[in-house]
Amino acid sequence: MRQIKFRAWDKKYKEMINDIHIAPEYDWLVLSDNDALAERDNRGRGDDDGYELMQFTGILDKNGKEIYEGDVVEYKAYNTWHKDAVRFTDGKFHGNLSGVKEDLQSNYDLGLIVTLGCEVIGNIYENPELLNKNFKQI
Repeated sequence: MRQIKFRAWDKKYKEMINDIHIAPEYDWLVLSDNDALAERDNRGRGDDDGYELMQFTGILDKNGKEIYEGDVVEYKAYNTWHKDAVRFTDGKFHGNLSGVKEDLQSNYDLGLIVTLGCEVIGNIYENPELLNKNFKQI
């Protein structure tokens, strides 16, 4: 069974928050186990608009690193290196090809990307420079 975990990008402070929980009893607010966050202006709880939530895919890259939505993964397919942002659409996690011409873009299932030996090299929030300039960030 896949472990359900989340992390969040804090839009105000421009930093990644790990170890977060979604709390429907608080109207879907983000709660953090990180004491340092709770000490600083009571950010342990915040409104949904202040955070971009990313779910753990349940899959690890070739180095054993957890892959989340919004991560940028690199892998080799058809003798070409690709950098893709991981997304969840149509009921599955996939990579949205960013390293090829627009007319050749398609979606690779994340499971296939992992079999190609993908590696997490950053994420779309902390490392937007990893993706080509035509990539549309969500």
